[in-house]
Amino acid sequence: MRLMNRVAIGSVHSKEASVLKAPYVTAKHGLGISEQEVIRNVMLKETVDGEFTTVRDVAETALFFVAFESNALTGQSLVVSHGWSMQ
Repeated sequence: MRLMNRVAIGSVHSKEASVLKAPYVTAKHGLGISEQEVIRNVMLKETVDGEFTTVRDVAETALFFVAFESNALTGQSLVVSHGWSMQ
C-alpha cells in the first residue's frame, strides 16, 4: 500500500543557522561592504557553483519526492542549496 505523499518545505536555516548574517544585514542597510561583495563572499561563498537556489530548483525537488513510486523515501530530508549545507 502506498501512502499519500506530503512535502514540508522550510528555509535552509531550519537546518543550520547563518553565522554570517551580520555582514548581509550590514550591507543591506548601506554600511560596510557592497551588496555584490556580500552576495559573492558571504551568501554564495559556500555553494559549489556560486548560484542561488531558485523556486524551480525547489519545485523540481518537491516533484521528485511526490512522484517517487514507493514509500522508501518517507521521512527523508533534503536540503536544496547548491551545496551550501554539505556535511
